[in-house]
Amino acid sequence: MPPLVLVGTRKGLFLLHGNDARRDWRVEGPLLTGWEVFHAIHDPRDETLYAAGNSAFFGGTVQRSDDRGQTWERAELPALPEQSGLELGEVWHVEPGGDGTLWLGAAPGVLFRSDDRGVTWNVNRGVLEHPTRDIARGTAAGAGSSRPADCPSLRGRP
Repeated sequence: MPPLVLVGTRKGLFLLHGNDARRDWRVEGPLLTGWEVFHAIHDPRDETLYAAGNSAFFGGTVQRSDDRGQTWERAELPALPEQSGLELGEVWHVEPGGDGTLWLGAAPGVLFRSDDRGVTWNVNRGVLEHPTRDIARGTAAGAGSSRPADCPSLRGRP
């Protein structure tokens, strides 16, 4: 199968189609215009394309294409539990799991799981409610302190 490279940008998603020798490439796109695509992946299990996209108007979501980018379907991500005090921010990374699942990482340091090809998503409560969650704030996971003194595993490091 000829190579396919997915390139996410602020202007959408570009597909780079190569020949078998990987010497000649054709650029298709931008696809998903109006969406910043932080990560995109081709799922070899069923040839589906997934894109973790963010929009100033629609927020973050996962886009799915079953026809190599010709059409896209947007998933509705669930709101985070009200008692968490958190709001879903940007979606960062979507990844096929080994057991038919999909995983999605998003701000503020949350993890979602889908068992139906990204149609519905459930928040991973173990990550959301982990007792060290507040220590991670200030890293890529969200606002707050990231001083080494606040994290036992980083104490003594500059």
